[in-house]
Amino acid sequence: MTHWRGNNGMTLVELIIGMTLMLVVLGATLAVLTSVQHVSRQDTDQNAAQDAARTALDAIARDLRNVAEPSPALGTPPVAQPTIERATAYDIVLRNVDATGGSSGANTYSVRRVRYCLSAQTDGTANLWQQTQTWTSQAAPAMPSVTGCDGTGWPVSRVVADHLTNRVGGRTDRPAFSFNPTSFSDPKQIKALRPELWIAATPGSREARLTTAYYLRNQNEPPVSDAQGSPFTVTVNATGVVLNAFGFEDPEGGALTYVWYDTPPDACRKVGDPPPPIKIGSGISLSYPACRGQHRFSLTVLDDKLLGTDAPAQVVNVT
Repeated sequence: MTHWRGNNGMTLVELIIGMTLMLVVLGATLAVLTSVQHVSRQDTDQNAAQDAARTALDAIARDLRNVAEPSPALGTPPVAQPTIERATAYDIVLRNVDATGGSSGANTYSVRRVRYCLSAQTDGTANLWQQTQTWTSQAAPAMPSVTGCDGTGWPVSRVVADHLTNRVGGRTDRPAFSFNPTSFSDPKQIKALRPELWIAATPGSREARLTTAYYLRNQNEPPVSDAQGSPFTVTVNATGVVLNAFGFEDPEGGALTYVWYDTPPDACRKVGDPPPPIKIGSGISLSYPACRGQHRFSLTVLDDKLLGTDAPAQVVNVT
């Protein structure tokens, strides 16, 4: 075998080793690139989900700023119209002014119904739905179904945020909606609302939390009383009783109407009388010729939109 002096080159073994090292380096580079692309894609998806959630919060804010109160009472007899009709940890239904014009005709004030609800998935793929209902009649139609999210019967339904993890794993400590006061018994008592959305574009990945709070500045609030104890008095005299209300005011500064009721003893009732309690008069003060026996007097105070507050009843023995 001839050996060429000064001939530079590589043996076959050296070549194989070099190629192997190059493949290892190339594989590691590809792995890093794939990982970077995966992280970048996760970040892109997460940012997109967070942007959608921010847009949803903005939509909720617009709807709450545009609530349909104050608005006049409707019907015969007139009935105060609600602002918030449903309020749970994952579901709210409110009425506001329809800016798009779908509500018209006899619906003079263009009121519509809007629902926001969080679907029940617990695997991190829950959606926030916005559902709307419009009408052209004076009175609002029946509310579509709120059984499930999204409920059936709503003319318009769309997803406004996705990949929400409020309920992930079945947890219940991250409500989508919180309210002030927390102990309300009727949605019309709500003064503020705080939505809170948890987002993770990929199940099990890092979560983001978006929240804000809205004060219902247009919410019509019922009359309130600052009286200590009962907000009305009952004075028995020779001709019956004198009823006096005090300490009531309308948070919006409107005029108040006082309506008095009596549940009289059976001996005082006549054939044809309406079932008790019986309306006996109105006004901040009322003289009433109550018959002898035990009476249960009650008072309802209404604002100029017929939203009312019931004062605790008092039982009085008229002699």
